[in-house]
Amino acid sequence: MLYNYYKILGVSETASVDEIKRAYREKAKLCHPDINPSEKAHEVFALLNTAHSTLTDAAKREMYDLKLNYQLFDFKSATTKQRDTRAYNYVKRQYQKVEKEEQFEPNDTLFYSFFSVGTVCGLAFVSIPGIGYYMGFWHPILLFPLILGGVIMRDGIKELAAGIRQNLLK
Repeated sequence: MLYNYYKILGVSETASVDEIKRAYREKAKLCHPDINPSEKAHEVFALLNTAHSTLTDAAKREMYDLKLNYQLFDFKSATTKQRDTRAYNYVKRQYQKVEKEEQFEPNDTLFYSFFSVGTVCGLAFVSIPGIGYYMGFWHPILLFPLILGGVIMRDGIKELAAGIRQNLLK
């Protein structure tokens, strides 16, 4: 059986961390084994500690809320639409959680080195047909590295300029 930590602490499910801490302190003063001579004071105080540690940690609280909502939901009497809505909301929350974790902040050194190397590679690709033409060898296949090098150089220079602009605006 899963205890309802919100009822144990006497707070709502939308309570902030400060409200949870305040409620925990009030209940802990009443139920602390050194103050309360009751035989079950130690068990109640341990349950309060568990409730407090679960509800003040964001990741633990999210998992607890999912478990609690799953336990409280009556699947047998629910309609298909209610079950589908519940499943959709669960998947949406999981996707948002993963999306937050995957946000990437580029490192400036990595950024500049990557696009600088790309620009140099593009320059090398552009120079291959020029060297071939100079040496007296010309073939239509040399248009491929010429076009590829031009595109790589254009994208590299464009991204470098955007990165420099972004750093100037900070």
